[in-house]
Amino acid sequence: MKLKSIIQNSMYWIIGSILILSIVITFLFWQHISPENWLLFWGSLVWGLATLVAVAYSVQKNWEQQSVILKQNIKIQLFDKRYSVYNALIEAYRFVNRKDIILMVFSNIFNPDELQKKLYEYSENISEKAGLSQTVFDKTIHDKMIKLSMFYHNIFVSYLQLYSNSSNMNLTPRQKQDYFKLLVNNNTNISDYNSIIPGFDKIMNEWTTNVKEFNQYFEECGIMYDFDKYLLIKDMDKFDE
Repeated sequence: MKLKSIIQNSMYWIIGSILILSIVITFLFWQHISPENWLLFWGSLVWGLATLVAVAYSVQKNWEQQSVILKQNIKIQLFDKRYSVYNALIEAYRFVNRKDIILMVFSNIFNPDELQKKLYEYSENISEKAGLSQTVFDKTIHDKMIKLSMFYHNIFVSYLQLYSNSSNMNLTPRQKQDYFKLLVNNNTNISDYNSIIPGFDKIMNEWTTNVKEFNQYFEECGIMYDFDKYLLIKDMDKFDE
């Protein structure tokens, strides 16, 4: 906006200076120059000034159009960054709240690669977007994202511990067979697994506790309501000044 004002003021100053200089020249030399030449002089001057005004008007309009396009691009980029934060949180939340998540944990307890990779990706993504939220949202959302990323990291760590504990159980082939029978029947009753693997409920306790803490804070902190006021392009005026 400052540059636009400078350009406009400069054009006004140039046009005004030319007019004043022309009037002074006319006053000083009008007796020494024929009327025909004065007519030619002023006709050329008016034509030149009209051209200058037209060019100035064109430059100003082009500047305004470019300014509008630039602002729209900034708003779109800002929306993309904000939505990426929102989407990272939503995807991570949905994953640990899948209806089959417990079965996924049970079925991957002895072979954790796939689930471990997924949890790691979601945990890292939330952590990255929590950092980004500092520049595209207010402090309230940033603080909540930081805390949510810590809760999610705890979920990931608890799964690693779950796998570590289960891999040290030295189950017999019969125990593993009975264990996977429960999986085939989509059984999510921890007590049934506990009857096969003593102490299984304690191994699962930290996982379920961390998931519960994440979900509870997600619901109570109201971050989804905070997102509402930012995820509309018409409201993205943070960088308009």
